[in-house]
Amino acid sequence: MIRSSHTPYQVPADSLASVQPPPLIDHPASQPLAYQVDSHSAAHSPKHDGLYLRFQARQPPRRGSRLLLSIKAAGEIHRFRSQVVEVDRTTSPSQVVVWIGRKREAFAARMVEQLCHIAHYRLLAATDEGRSLSEERAAYEWIARFAARFPGFEG
Repeated sequence: MIRSSHTPYQVPADSLASVQPPPLIDHPASQPLAYQVDSHSAAHSPKHDGLYLRFQARQPPRRGSRLLLSIKAAGEIHRFRSQVVEVDRTTSPSQVVVWIGRKREAFAARMVEQLCHIAHYRLLAATDEGRSLSEERAAYEWIARFAARFPGFEG
């Protein structure tokens, strides 16, 4: 569900070895995520802050595209500006990695992704185990089992 060992951004050789790349979060395919090309925001080079988000797309955008992501969680639509840094077209659907560079947006996106992972956990409990969990119970169980390993920010 969460793989953070791979990061699409390579830390330059001349940078400090203590600098950690931003976290990489895999968006659960069972949770709604839409995007549109955002031609109004400026492109930036990925740095050591923000976060990476990987999601599936049947019609993936081009690398370098600026996107406005819309993620439905907790009954609301949350929007984040991002930039495509990697597209893997060898899988179907394709895997797209975006960078959310603004610190406040990256923090909010991480929180929204936790909500998405909790909703996905609740869905798996129902479909795979036949357990009907309330949102609160699913959150409690997910936090106890997975929160400590969820990709986060250093420092």
